[in-house]
Amino acid sequence: MIQNVGTVGLFSIDLSKEEKGLLWALWEVFRRKETGRLTIKTHSSSRSDLTKEIWFLAGEPMAIKSNWSQDSLRYFGVHHAEENEKNLAKLWSELDSLVSVDSFAQEVLKRGLMNPLELQSFLQRFFRERLFNALNLRRGSVSFVPEEAAGIASEVVRLEKPFEIELWKQILIRFDAPYCKSLFAKFSGKEFLIDCDFPLSLDPKELRVWNQMRSKNLSVNSLDGLALQLLMVAHEFNLVNWGGGSFTKLESDLESLIKKFEKANAFEVLSVNEQTSDAEVKAKYLEYIKKYHPDRIAPNLPDQIRSLAEQIMSQVNEAFSILSDSSKKQELLDQIELERRGGIEGITQRLKAESAFDEARRLLSKKSYPAALKILEGPCAPLAADLDYQVELSFAQYMMQKNTKLDSSSLRLKLNQLLDQIIRERSDYVSAYYYKALLYKLDSQTEKALEYFDEVLRKNPQHQDAAAEARLLRMRKTNETPEKKSWFRKKT
Repeated sequence: MIQNVGTVGLFSIDLSKEEKGLLWALWEVFRRKETGRLTIKTHSSSRSDLTKEIWFLAGEPMAIKSNWSQDSLRYFGVHHAEENEKNLAKLWSELDSLVSVDSFAQEVLKRGLMNPLELQSFLQRFFRERLFNALNLRRGSVSFVPEEAAGIASEVVRLEKPFEIELWKQILIRFDAPYCKSLFAKFSGKEFLIDCDFPLSLDPKELRVWNQMRSKNLSVNSLDGLALQLLMVAHEFNLVNWGGGSFTKLESDLESLIKKFEKANAFEVLSVNEQTSDAEVKAKYLEYIKKYHPDRIAPNLPDQIRSLAEQIMSQVNEAFSILSDSSKKQELLDQIELERRGGIEGITQRLKAESAFDEARRLLSKKSYPAALKILEGPCAPLAADLDYQVELSFAQYMMQKNTKLDSSSLRLKLNQLLDQIIRERSDYVSAYYYKALLYKLDSQTEKALEYFDEVLRKNPQHQDAAAEARLLRMRKTNETPEKKSWFRKKT
């Protein structure tokens, strides 16, 4: 299987075990506009470590580094020189002293062996040969690792024509009918179905053959020439459904989508969220049209396939009509929010719970812990997920346990954790600071208690309980007690 290797690499392919090969790897890097290094490793009888590195910038091949003899300038010159390049023959014996393509080009121009245009054409063919000569490699491995653009190497010349055109041209040259037949030997006698567009650009004749292949179930044995080459590309790009029931996968996909859409809202149907831009929503919509529109279903498929596709597109069209209309989209968002709150009944219950919660907090401020706890554990239950409710409930439980002289250490730990959490998340929740101060006061940690009481007063100068507690602690700290006076304002 293709291994995704996270931040280390984009993919890694074992050529001897997987259907995908260098053709798929080159196309994937180009299609995704990746920048980085494609590495091909294999071995031969004479050498066990053959390595070729192809550097890409935004999906375009920029440079090639290789230790394969077939990638050497000498080998290319001897085996691929055209008739008008025979005058370069005297250079092949001197290539060992020319350490780079640049130095070779300079020497050719210096000796007047070629004009600049002829030299450019020669080097472009040399680059193309090194880039594509391993297309049909079926042993070894191919991997891609992204790199920073600043570190990408570049050669003096690159491909003469766009990469997509050059790739298809090389496929037609290197994947002949005998090779394709041997590749498809394991599918001999099996029917296949193609229900998508060809990934590369085709001329009218090629497109006509491709469309003929899409129109009906065929077997590999019935194909030859161009049809086999087209099928080979489609197979490597995973565009072919194999087997006698070739429509089974499509039918299964459609049925799965229908089940998924049963209770889905418009966002879920198009697999987007509230923050997705209008352009992205439209792109998702067009993806569904391209894959599942009834007009794109092959005419030879059973009627139930077309019926399933019509159901899918009906819901997709409705979802897109909602998300592309601002008022309808807002109505959906309001409905989702209402459902999140439990509907009308849920909102009513929450309003009642919030009113009861205010009463429970009032009772806590009066130290009426039993009455407060009764309300918190009863009418306030719908607020169970709210952090402020959890804090007030935990405080009431702790004080009840404390006042009955029972072990309250576990409740104290839980309360402390909740107080720390709500102070981090909601620094304006004054009660949390007040409760922390009370806990420090119970532990006789006067300085810490005063620190938190003062924080309460900074946040709410009208907090009378905190002011009274802080004043009392400071009086105790300085051993001061209030003077007792008689009715006649005399000291007693």
